[in-house]
Amino acid sequence: MRDQEPIAHSLGPNATRRRAAAGAFVIFGLFGILIARLTSLHLTNGAELQRMASRQRVVREEVLPRPGDIVDRKGRLLATSIEVRSLFIAPKKLKQPRETADALANILQLNPTTLRQRIEANSDKGFLWVKRRISDEEANQVRTLKLPTDSWGFRTEYRRFYPQPGCAPQVVGLRDLDGNGRGGIEASRDALLRGKAGQRELLQDARGHVLQVLTDAGHPVRHGENVTLTLDAYLQLHAER
Repeated sequence: MRDQEPIAHSLGPNATRRRAAAGAFVIFGLFGILIARLTSLHLTNGAELQRMASRQRVVREEVLPRPGDIVDRKGRLLATSIEVRSLFIAPKKLKQPRETADALANILQLNPTTLRQRIEANSDKGFLWVKRRISDEEANQVRTLKLPTDSWGFRTEYRRFYPQPGCAPQVVGLRDLDGNGRGGIEASRDALLRGKAGQRELLQDARGHVLQVLTDAGHPVRHGENVTLTLDAYLQLHAER
């Protein structure tokens, strides 16, 4: 027994070192596999997940109020509002700003040089009006250009329309391009007629198509109120003639 003890003593440390080395090898191997897997996820699955997330986005949008009507004592329209589209672009996202400016100017009958200069001057901006209150035909022609989805869009606005322009124009007044009352009832009753803008959230896909409209309950739109005058449009027209 005493002859075997030194042998057992001499083999013990070597076996321990071998076991420690084997354990370290296994641990480092597992770490290597883990790192390789994380790298793979980052380079492949990570990009795919990012693409999946980018396929849908929520965009907050202002909802403009419709100005109220002005009517005579019998309900005849003296002033009303028609829903129209206004075109905007995001200059910083345009890939071919000069070509885009020329194409839009041709459709919307704008000066191409002036539009190019406006786009260049606002090249770092994410919003720029091109033309307000365009026709349906113009809107359809803009769509045919197939511009990048995130570089342009339409906003709903309202064009003021006066069905009887010769009837008491000084009394009725006017509403300008920005919806401000100028003179007459349009100005004196602007607080009632104007309404209050609201907000909503749009769930869009990667191409900008609206998937769902999420109305912001905390900021609902309040459309303008109608104003009825004591004036009689029929009698007024006869009086003016």
